[in-house]
Amino acid sequence: MLLGSHVSIAGSLAKPFEDAKAIGCDAVQMFVKPPRKLRGVKDLTDEQIQVWSDARKGSAVKAIVVHANYLINLAPAGHTGEYSRAALLDEMKRCHQLGIGTLILHPGKCLGEPVEKGLANIAKGLQWCLTKGREYDDVTILLETMAGQGTEVGHDFAHLRAIIEQVAQPERFGACLDTCHAFQAGYELRTSEGYRDTMAKLDAAVGLSNVKAFHLNDAQKSLGERVDRHAAIGKGKLGGRGFQQLLQDPRWRTTPGVLETPHEDLAGFAADLRKLRKLEKEPFADKPLPGQRKLAS
Repeated sequence: MLLGSHVSIAGSLAKPFEDAKAIGCDAVQMFVKPPRKLRGVKDLTDEQIQVWSDARKGSAVKAIVVHANYLINLAPAGHTGEYSRAALLDEMKRCHQLGIGTLILHPGKCLGEPVEKGLANIAKGLQWCLTKGREYDDVTILLETMAGQGTEVGHDFAHLRAIIEQVAQPERFGACLDTCHAFQAGYELRTSEGYRDTMAKLDAAVGLSNVKAFHLNDAQKSLGERVDRHAAIGKGKLGGRGFQQLLQDPRWRTTPGVLETPHEDLAGFAADLRKLRKLEKEPFADKPLPGQRKLAS
Protein backbone atom coordinates (compact mmCIF):
# COMPACT_ATOMS: atom_id res chain seq x y z
CA MET A 1 0.00 0.00 0.00
CA LEU A 2 1.14 3.58 -0.67
CA LEU A 3 1.02 4.99 2.85
CA GLY A 4 0.58 8.60 3.83
CA SER A 5 -1.57 11.12 5.61
CA HIS A 6 -3.99 13.97 5.24
CA VAL A 7 -1.91 17.15 4.95
CA SER A 8 -2.68 20.86 5.14
CA ILE A 9 -2.83 23.48 2.39
CA ALA A 10 -2.80 26.35 4.90
CA GLY A 11 -0.70 29.22 3.59
CA SER A 12 0.45 27.65 0.33
CA LEU A 13 -0.33 24.91 -2.17
CA ALA A 14 3.30 23.83 -1.76
CA LYS A 15 2.71 22.93 1.89
CA PRO A 16 1.26 19.44 1.28
CA PHE A 17 4.53 18.35 -0.27
CA GLU A 18 6.60 19.96 2.48
CA ASP A 19 4.61 18.11 5.13
CA ALA A 20 4.70 14.88 3.13
CA LYS A 21 8.49 14.99 3.01
CA ALA A 22 8.72 15.77 6.72
CA ILE A 23 6.76 12.69 7.79
CA GLY A 24 7.69 10.29 4.99
CA CYS A 25 4.52 10.01 2.91
CA ASP A 26 4.20 8.01 -0.28
CA ALA A 27 0.61 9.27 -0.61
CA VAL A 28 -1.22 12.39 0.56
CA GLN A 29 -4.79 13.54 0.98
CA MET A 30 -5.71 17.23 1.00
CA PHE A 31 -8.55 19.69 0.65
CA VAL A 32 -8.68 22.03 -2.33
CA LYS A 33 -10.84 24.60 -0.51
CA PRO A 34 -11.93 25.25 3.11
CA PRO A 35 -13.56 22.03 4.35
CA ARG A 36 -16.52 23.70 6.04
CA LYS A 37 -17.47 26.50 3.64
CA LEU A 38 -19.85 25.67 0.78
CA ARG A 39 -20.03 29.01 -0.99
CA GLY A 40 -18.05 32.20 -1.48
CA VAL A 41 -14.64 30.57 -1.93
CA LYS A 42 -12.31 32.38 -4.31
CA ASP A 43 -11.19 30.57 -7.47
CA LEU A 44 -7.67 29.23 -7.72
CA THR A 45 -5.32 31.72 -9.34
CA ASP A 46 -2.81 30.93 -12.07
CA GLU A 47 -0.06 31.70 -9.56
CA GLN A 48 -1.43 29.18 -7.04
CA ILE A 49 -1.71 26.52 -9.71
CA GLN A 50 1.89 27.15 -10.78
CA VAL A 51 3.13 26.93 -7.17
CA TRP A 52 1.31 23.59 -6.86
CA SER A 53 2.74 22.29 -10.13
CA ASP A 54 6.32 23.25 -9.26
CA ALA A 55 6.08 21.70 -5.79
CA ARG A 56 4.59 18.52 -7.18
CA LYS A 57 7.38 18.10 -9.71
CA GLY A 58 9.94 18.22 -6.93
CA SER A 59 8.15 15.75 -4.68
CA ALA A 60 8.54 12.01 -4.22
CA VAL A 61 4.83 11.58 -3.43
CA LYS A 62 3.36 8.83 -5.63
CA ALA A 63 -0.38 9.28 -5.08
CA ILE A 64 -2.59 12.29 -4.31
CA VAL A 65 -6.26 12.27 -3.38
CA VAL A 66 -8.62 15.09 -2.45
CA HIS A 67 -11.25 14.99 0.27
CA ALA A 68 -14.38 16.95 -0.60
CA ASN A 69 -15.91 19.59 1.66
CA TYR A 70 -17.53 18.09 4.76
CA LEU A 71 -20.71 20.13 4.31
CA ILE A 72 -21.56 18.73 0.88
CA ASN A 73 -24.78 16.74 1.29
CA LEU A 74 -26.59 15.55 -1.82
CA ALA A 75 -29.14 13.36 0.01
CA PRO A 76 -31.81 15.89 1.00
CA ALA A 77 -33.98 17.86 -1.42
CA GLY A 78 -34.17 21.66 -1.47
CA HIS A 79 -31.48 24.28 -0.98
CA THR A 80 -29.06 21.95 0.83
CA GLY A 81 -28.90 19.62 -2.16
CA GLU A 82 -28.66 22.52 -4.62
CA TYR A 83 -25.82 24.25 -2.78
CA SER A 84 -24.06 20.91 -2.38
CA ARG A 85 -24.22 20.13 -6.10
CA ALA A 86 -22.64 23.47 -6.95
CA ALA A 87 -19.96 22.98 -4.29
CA LEU A 88 -19.10 19.49 -5.57
CA LEU A 89 -18.87 20.77 -9.12
CA ASP A 90 -16.40 23.40 -7.91
CA GLU A 91 -14.36 20.67 -6.17
CA MET A 92 -14.22 18.76 -9.45
CA LYS A 93 -13.06 21.90 -11.26
CA ARG A 94 -10.26 22.48 -8.74
CA CYS A 95 -9.12 18.85 -8.97
CA HIS A 96 -9.04 19.20 -12.75
CA GLN A 97 -7.01 22.41 -12.55
CA LEU A 98 -4.45 20.78 -10.26
CA GLY A 99 -4.31 17.53 -12.22
CA ILE A 100 -5.62 15.40 -9.34
CA GLY A 101 -7.80 12.54 -10.55
CA THR A 102 -9.34 11.28 -7.29
CA LEU A 103 -12.00 13.06 -5.22
CA ILE A 104 -13.36 11.39 -2.06
CA LEU A 105 -16.92 12.25 -1.01
CA HIS A 106 -19.08 11.48 2.02
CA PRO A 107 -22.30 10.17 0.39
CA GLY A 108 -24.63 12.26 2.56
CA LYS A 109 -27.19 12.46 5.37
CA CYS A 110 -30.87 11.91 4.66
CA LEU A 111 -32.11 14.50 7.21
CA GLY A 112 -35.65 13.11 7.29
CA GLU A 113 -35.79 11.65 3.79
CA PRO A 114 -36.34 7.88 3.49
CA VAL A 115 -33.06 6.10 2.76
CA GLU A 116 -34.13 5.04 -0.75
CA LYS A 117 -35.08 8.63 -1.60
CA GLY A 118 -31.83 9.92 -0.15
CA LEU A 119 -29.80 7.50 -2.26
CA ALA A 120 -31.76 8.52 -5.36
CA ASN A 121 -31.15 12.20 -4.60
CA ILE A 122 -27.41 11.56 -4.25
CA ALA A 123 -27.35 9.84 -7.63
CA LYS A 124 -29.26 12.73 -9.23
CA GLY A 125 -26.86 15.24 -7.71
CA LEU A 126 -23.86 13.31 -8.96
CA GLN A 127 -25.39 13.03 -12.43
CA TRP A 128 -25.98 16.79 -12.45
CA CYS A 129 -22.31 17.34 -11.64
CA LEU A 130 -21.17 14.99 -14.42
CA THR A 131 -23.43 16.73 -16.93
CA LYS A 132 -22.41 20.25 -15.92
CA GLY A 133 -18.76 19.33 -15.56
CA ARG A 134 -18.11 17.39 -18.75
CA GLU A 135 -14.69 19.01 -19.04
CA TYR A 136 -13.72 17.50 -15.68
CA ASP A 137 -14.01 13.91 -16.89
CA ASP A 138 -10.49 13.19 -15.65
CA VAL A 139 -11.81 13.25 -12.06
CA THR A 140 -13.06 10.02 -10.45
CA ILE A 141 -15.37 10.39 -7.44
CA LEU A 142 -14.93 7.85 -4.65
CA LEU A 143 -17.87 7.34 -2.30
CA GLU A 144 -16.58 6.83 1.22
CA THR A 145 -17.84 4.09 3.52
CA MET A 146 -19.42 5.64 6.60
CA ALA A 147 -20.06 4.66 10.23
CA GLY A 148 -23.83 5.17 10.03
CA GLN A 149 -24.04 7.89 12.65
CA GLY A 150 -27.38 9.71 12.70
CA THR A 151 -29.04 9.74 9.26
CA GLU A 152 -25.90 9.31 7.15
CA VAL A 153 -25.86 6.68 4.43
CA GLY A 154 -22.90 4.64 3.25
CA HIS A 155 -22.59 2.45 6.34
CA ASP A 156 -24.00 -0.41 4.27
CA PHE A 157 -21.78 -1.20 1.28
CA ALA A 158 -24.97 -1.81 -0.70
CA HIS A 159 -25.76 1.90 -0.40
CA LEU A 160 -22.72 2.70 -2.54
CA ARG A 161 -23.81 0.26 -5.21
CA ALA A 162 -27.37 1.64 -5.17
CA ILE A 163 -26.03 5.14 -5.82
CA ILE A 164 -23.61 4.14 -8.57
CA GLU A 165 -26.22 1.99 -10.34
CA GLN A 166 -28.47 5.03 -10.73
CA VAL A 167 -25.83 7.16 -12.47
CA ALA A 168 -25.44 7.03 -16.24
CA GLN A 169 -21.62 6.86 -16.08
CA PRO A 170 -20.78 4.35 -13.33
CA GLU A 171 -17.20 4.14 -14.55
CA ARG A 172 -16.65 7.64 -13.11
CA PHE A 173 -17.13 6.33 -9.57
CA GLY A 174 -15.46 4.06 -7.06
CA ALA A 175 -15.17 3.58 -3.32
CA CYS A 176 -12.90 4.61 -0.45
CA LEU A 177 -12.96 2.30 2.55
CA ASP A 178 -12.45 4.01 5.90
CA THR A 179 -11.31 1.40 8.43
CA CYS A 180 -12.83 3.19 11.42
CA HIS A 181 -16.15 3.80 9.66
CA ALA A 182 -16.42 0.26 8.31
CA PHE A 183 -15.62 -1.29 11.69
CA GLN A 184 -18.07 0.91 13.54
CA ALA A 185 -20.70 0.13 10.88
CA GLY A 186 -20.30 -3.56 11.78
CA TYR A 187 -17.68 -4.87 9.33
CA GLU A 188 -14.98 -6.92 11.08
CA LEU A 189 -11.33 -6.42 10.10
CA ARG A 190 -9.44 -7.96 13.04
CA THR A 191 -9.75 -11.68 12.21
CA SER A 192 -9.01 -13.72 9.10
CA GLU A 193 -12.63 -14.73 8.77
CA GLY A 194 -13.89 -11.22 9.39
CA TYR A 195 -11.51 -9.63 6.91
CA ARG A 196 -12.39 -12.12 4.18
CA ASP A 197 -16.10 -11.64 4.80
CA THR A 198 -15.78 -7.85 4.71
CA MET A 199 -13.80 -7.93 1.46
CA ALA A 200 -16.32 -10.35 -0.08
CA LYS A 201 -19.18 -8.00 0.80
CA LEU A 202 -17.29 -5.01 -0.56
CA ASP A 203 -16.51 -6.96 -3.73
CA ALA A 204 -20.16 -7.91 -4.18
CA ALA A 205 -21.28 -4.31 -3.69
CA VAL A 206 -18.84 -2.29 -5.80
CA GLY A 207 -16.15 -4.67 -7.07
CA LEU A 208 -12.73 -4.61 -5.42
CA SER A 209 -11.21 -3.21 -8.60
CA ASN A 210 -13.25 -0.06 -7.94
CA VAL A 211 -11.84 0.45 -4.43
CA LYS A 212 -9.29 3.16 -5.15
CA ALA A 213 -8.29 4.48 -1.70
CA PHE A 214 -8.31 3.77 2.03
CA HIS A 215 -8.60 5.94 5.10
CA LEU A 216 -6.52 4.28 7.80
CA ASN A 217 -7.99 5.15 11.18
CA ASP A 218 -8.32 3.22 14.42
CA ALA A 219 -11.72 3.37 16.15
CA GLN A 220 -12.61 4.67 19.59
CA LYS A 221 -15.88 2.72 19.69
CA SER A 222 -16.59 -1.00 19.40
CA LEU A 223 -17.70 -3.05 16.41
CA GLY A 224 -21.09 -1.95 15.10
CA GLU A 225 -21.67 1.00 17.46
CA ARG A 226 -22.19 3.34 14.46
CA VAL A 227 -20.40 6.27 16.07
CA ASP A 228 -17.72 8.07 14.04
CA ARG A 229 -14.76 8.54 16.39
CA HIS A 230 -11.23 8.09 15.05
CA ALA A 231 -8.27 6.98 17.15
CA ALA A 232 -4.51 6.85 16.59
CA ILE A 233 -3.19 3.62 15.10
CA GLY A 234 -3.10 0.87 17.70
CA LYS A 235 -4.84 3.03 20.32
CA GLY A 236 -8.42 2.01 19.56
CA LYS A 237 -10.70 -1.00 19.28
CA LEU A 238 -9.25 -2.09 15.93
CA GLY A 239 -5.74 -2.26 17.31
CA GLY A 240 -2.80 -3.40 15.21
CA ARG A 241 -4.60 -6.58 14.15
CA GLY A 242 -7.26 -4.52 12.42
CA PHE A 243 -4.69 -3.23 9.93
CA GLN A 244 -2.29 -6.11 9.34
CA GLN A 245 -4.26 -8.05 6.74
CA LEU A 246 -5.29 -4.94 4.84
CA LEU A 247 -1.70 -3.72 4.67
CA GLN A 248 -0.38 -7.13 3.60
CA ASP A 249 -3.07 -7.85 1.04
CA PRO A 250 -1.29 -7.83 -2.38
CA ARG A 251 -4.40 -6.45 -4.04
CA TRP A 252 -3.73 -3.07 -2.41
CA ARG A 253 -0.01 -2.81 -3.16
CA THR A 254 -0.38 0.37 -5.27
CA THR A 255 -3.51 1.78 -3.60
CA PRO A 256 -3.16 4.94 -1.47
CA GLY A 257 -3.91 4.52 2.24
CA VAL A 258 -3.96 7.80 4.17
CA LEU A 259 -4.20 8.62 7.85
CA GLU A 260 -6.94 10.80 9.31
CA THR A 261 -5.97 10.07 12.90
CA PRO A 262 -6.51 12.73 15.61
CA HIS A 263 -3.15 14.46 16.00
CA GLU A 264 -2.29 18.12 16.43
CA ASP A 265 1.17 18.00 14.89
CA LEU A 266 3.15 16.17 12.24
CA ALA A 267 5.00 14.08 14.82
CA GLY A 268 1.81 12.17 15.61
CA PHE A 269 1.20 11.31 11.98
CA ALA A 270 4.85 10.30 11.53
CA ALA A 271 4.52 7.93 14.50
CA ASP A 272 1.35 6.39 13.05
CA LEU A 273 3.07 5.88 9.70
CA ARG A 274 5.93 4.07 11.42
CA LYS A 275 3.40 1.80 13.16
CA LEU A 276 1.66 1.01 9.87
CA ARG A 277 4.93 0.16 8.12
CA LYS A 278 5.86 -2.14 10.99
CA LEU A 279 2.45 -3.87 10.84
CA GLU A 280 2.89 -4.27 7.09
CA LYS A 281 5.87 -6.55 7.75
CA GLU A 282 4.38 -8.69 10.53
CA PRO A 283 2.49 -11.63 8.95
CA PHE A 284 -1.00 -12.29 10.19
CA ALA A 285 -3.13 -14.13 7.63
CA ASP A 286 -3.05 -17.91 8.04
CA LYS A 287 -4.05 -18.63 4.44
CA PRO A 288 -3.27 -16.97 1.11
CA LEU A 289 -5.67 -14.14 0.37
CA PRO A 290 -8.06 -14.72 -2.56
CA GLY A 291 -7.40 -13.31 -5.98
CA GLN A 292 -9.16 -10.11 -6.91
CA ARG A 293 -12.44 -10.60 -8.76
CA LYS A 294 -13.30 -7.78 -11.13
CA LEU A 295 -16.99 -6.97 -11.36
CA ALA A 296 -18.81 -4.97 -13.97
CA SER A 297 -19.61 -1.44 -12.84
